[in-house]
Amino acid sequence: MGCISGISGGIVVSVDAILGDNVNLSQCVPIGRANRGKRKEAARICNGVYIGPRAKIVGSVNIGGDIVIGANAVVSRDISSHAVAVGIPATVISFAGADCYVENRYEAKKP
Repeated sequence: MGCISGISGGIVVSVDAILGDNVNLSQCVPIGRANRGKRKEAARICNGVYIGPRAKIVGSVNIGGDIVIGANAVVSRDISSHAVAVGIPATVISFAGADCYVENRYEAKKP
């Protein structure tokens, strides 16, 4: 619930990918699956993740909650919660989290 794409265009999400609540996808972001190797299958993305423009998520990676993935980053390995990851391949540069990046957080109503 609450997946946000502020700018449309070029977003491709594998049918096998799992996205948590409050995931913000920027333009031109593919979340693909690998067809071979130890990372075969698709990504699992937890709650409260911001994925910057043209970042790529490749294969069966686990992306923890409250994460920022910078523009043009290529994620091919797991990233732990509260991280900020940038570069090719994506490398964690801090644990500042995504509080300032994730917009329009959806809060489920409790019965």
